[in-house]
Amino acid sequence: MNIFVATSARDEVLDKYGTSCQQLLEKIARLKNTNLVFGAYSYGLMGKTYDIFKKHNKKIIGVAPIAYKSDFEKVPCDEEIITSSSMTRLEKIYEKSDVLLFLPGGIGTYSELFSCLEELKSKKGKEIILYNVDFFFSPMLESMYKLYQEGFLDKNLGEYILISNNQGEIIEKIKESGKNE
Repeated sequence: MNIFVATSARDEVLDKYGTSCQQLLEKIARLKNTNLVFGAYSYGLMGKTYDIFKKHNKKIIGVAPIAYKSDFEKVPCDEEIITSSSMTRLEKIYEKSDVLLFLPGGIGTYSELFSCLEELKSKKGKEIILYNVDFFFSPMLESMYKLYQEGFLDKNLGEYILISNNQGEIIEKIKESGKNE
């Protein structure tokens, strides 16, 4: 099972969110038959994600746009996919992933989340998990709920994806997803 992890590539955010996210990633990396799909960057929590999966001898699939192909020098992957743009990068990530896990991050993480949500509505079948550690995503979730209340969304976001700050619940969802392959 391939798990895409979307998160920050900035070292500055590691102190606040790093410990809890790294604990979750350790638990995921210990699961049987889990591989990592990620954006092939060596900094921040994204770099820590790579390190954790590498330590557990997991297959790592890196996907990077051509402008950042040199990043593979710092994070060599079992499979290195170079795309023409960041848009095609995300298409390839979605295609390669069975589960998409979103950890705290910035514009890139939000962009990936919203694109994957829209794709999920049309294709179904992918599990999307939002780790709401320290209520990081709560302001965005409130905005999304307002969209639902005012009729801009036909379903509340929680009906599409798992939103949780409970690591055990997230691990169980990933295990359940692996049984459905």
